[in-house]
Amino acid sequence: MQSTLTGDSVYRVTSDFNLSQINDGNGITTVSGSEDFQITASDASTFNVDLDSAQTIGDVVDLVNNNASNGGKVTAAITSDGKLTLTDNTGGVATTFEVTALNDSLAARELGIQTTGLGGTITGTLSGGLNSVLLRNLNGGVSASSTVLNAGQVYFEDGAGGNATIDFSGVETLDEVINAINANGSIQIEASLNATKTGIQIKDTSAASGTSIEIQDTTGNLAGFLKIDTVLADSKHTVDSGSLDLRYVNENTSLSTYGKNGTAVTSGSIRITDRDGVSFNVSLSDSETTKTVGDVLTKINEAAATAGAKINARLNDFGDGFIVESTGGSSFDVKVEEVSSGTVAASLGIKGAGATGVTSRQITEVSVEATDTLQDITEKINATGVASATIIDDGTAFNSARLSITSSRSGAAGELILESDYNFGFSTSVDADDALIRIGSNPQTSFLLTSSTNSFDDAITGLEIDLLSTGLSPSTINVARDTSGIKSTVTTFINAYNSFVDAKNSLTGFNSETNARGVLNGNSLVQTTVSRLEGMLTKKLSISNSSVKSMAQLGVRFNGNGKLELNSATLDALLADDPDAVTEFFQQEDTGFAVVMDDVITAMTDPFTGTLKAQTDSLQASALALNTRVDELNTILEARRERLIRQFTLQETIVNQLNSQQTALDGLQKASSS
Repeated sequence: MQSTLTGDSVYRVTSDFNLSQINDGNGITTVSGSEDFQITASDASTFNVDLDSAQTIGDVVDLVNNNASNGGKVTAAITSDGKLTLTDNTGGVATTFEVTALNDSLAARELGIQTTGLGGTITGTLSGGLNSVLLRNLNGGVSASSTVLNAGQVYFEDGAGGNATIDFSGVETLDEVINAINANGSIQIEASLNATKTGIQIKDTSAASGTSIEIQDTTGNLAGFLKIDTVLADSKHTVDSGSLDLRYVNENTSLSTYGKNGTAVTSGSIRITDRDGVSFNVSLSDSETTKTVGDVLTKINEAAATAGAKINARLNDFGDGFIVESTGGSSFDVKVEEVSSGTVAASLGIKGAGATGVTSRQITEVSVEATDTLQDITEKINATGVASATIIDDGTAFNSARLSITSSRSGAAGELILESDYNFGFSTSVDADDALIRIGSNPQTSFLLTSSTNSFDDAITGLEIDLLSTGLSPSTINVARDTSGIKSTVTTFINAYNSFVDAKNSLTGFNSETNARGVLNGNSLVQTTVSRLEGMLTKKLSISNSSVKSMAQLGVRFNGNGKLELNSATLDALLADDPDAVTEFFQQEDTGFAVVMDDVITAMTDPFTGTLKAQTDSLQASALALNTRVDELNTILEARRERLIRQFTLQETIVNQLNSQQTALDGLQKASSS
């Protein structure tokens, strides 16, 4: 019996892999509407490949093999270990078998095939697997301007004088680099990931004293690419690359999680001003055309071109976001602003100004001054919103204050990576892990699910599972029907209907002692509404395959006051004996009580066609007609008033004239009498 069991690889790229899954999850960057790369066979024949229609690795293989100009000269395939291979079948000697990029496309580099084939074969590594990353995704990942990795030979010398030149030609992943260093027996040097797991660490394990450790590229640029090319002074025998800036934000990154703490980016518009003062707006409001970071970059660049602005938007050099950068001008800073009261620029992390551009990054920087206290640092961290910081006392006699930082997010997505020029001495007290649950007791047929919380809402249909502690053995879940929710819902419906009855009685009542009438007393619509609802509550419905066909069978009946009451014993017995019948009564398609009642209520309350809307429109029309009639009568009365005033004034004038004449006659009469 052997003491070691070796299993098959648990992660292998196949032809069914979506392109967004490869390249360490970064996918590939094609040029829409243009060809992406050219394949030159050794007989000097060439053909171009357009990947616009490719969705999977299998599609890439088919587009190469079925290319009209290929004719079987080159065969593409996926190997058993999940790599993309191109095989030259021409046997020519005129030129070298190679793949070159076209139209600034990065697809060939991201597929790992932009190279010269030795022995008539080109092999592209598509993924770093479970435990590593592809070297080409370090230092911000593949971009048109990034350094092209040339993994050649590197010279190592440890502190005791031991040395070796290691050939890294052909390595594709960081794990392969670490393994190659550790496997060399000529040097006392140990390679590993650094403490933050963001780069590589080279540690001299020889005597503490001796010559300095040395790492230098002999051919190629691997040591420089990994930031470990150095000659250290005596007694300094550890080289830490620091962050190697792994690319994890790309054109395919969804805006639904790009915001702070994994939140969705808001919609709206932004205004961008270049260094010459040319401004233009970019609309990011259409959810159908603005789904990814790539969509944002495209819209910014198209708007800049239309406005004639010297602005370019691209993925940044850190691998964790994008940059809106200047391509010319010198008078002003590049500025990104919100339009109106929007928040999309802030949500994207590009609100602000800068001399060369504005960068959006999925990291948060906290500036710590030499004079800052622990309390100052705590307040600065808490202000970011991405983590909470507290000061704790560990009880030691001296310097007992300690800074504790906790991520604002739970699960693996809440992992905190802290990098600083100053060594704060942080150590991890709780690892960021997702909760893991296995469904099924047989390891061969069971499956695993993960959750960023301790809750699983979709593990088993109809069940919500909350994990309270880790288990060393399978747990059995006994499932029983919970009918309390149904009873609670029925009770809520009864209370709502009875509240309607109370409101109806108040609005339609008549007080015989005071002769006071409710505002809706005698209103026919109220009586119609009550009649329809009561009819529904007493009606026997056409529920097929169910013993329950009316509310009365559930124990819901009218009392002497026109209100509903529930016989709990009747409902409890029915739920215990035949709960499915209760469910069918309420939920059966087209004929269930909930469906039919919803139709009845909607017919009355629909804001456009409902009877209440019709009644409201009628009352408003009547009010308008009455107001119009009042205005007309007021006009008539005002005209009559003016006519009467004129008549009165004329009569007064005549009376005055008659009085004057009377006075004159009286004077004449007296004169004649004398």
